[in-house]
Amino acid sequence: MPDALREGDWSGLTVRERALATYAKRLTATPSEITAGDIDALRAAGLTDREIHDLALVTAYFAFANRITLGLGAELEDPAQLGHNPSRENDRDDETD
Repeated sequence: MPDALREGDWSGLTVRERALATYAKRLTATPSEITAGDIDALRAAGLTDREIHDLALVTAYFAFANRITLGLGAELEDPAQLGHNPSRENDRDDETD
C-alpha cells in the first residue's frame, strides 16, 4: 500500500483517509493555497474540528522536523532507537515494575 500511495494510487483508501491524505499533501506542498473549501472537504469526510486541528498540527510538525533534519544533513545512527521497536517490548514491561 505505501508504494501505491507514493505513486498516487489512493483507490485503497476510505473517503476519510483520502481526505486526510489530500489535505496533508496540499498543506505540505502549497500551504498558501489552503482555503475554507479544504476544511469543508475534511468536515464532509466526517472529521471534527479537533481532528482537523490535530491533522494540521501533525502535518506541520513533520514538515518542520524534516526540514530541520534534512537542512542540517543529520543522519540517524540507529533508526530502531526511534519509535516502536517490537524487540524492546519486554524492556518496557521491566521499567514499570
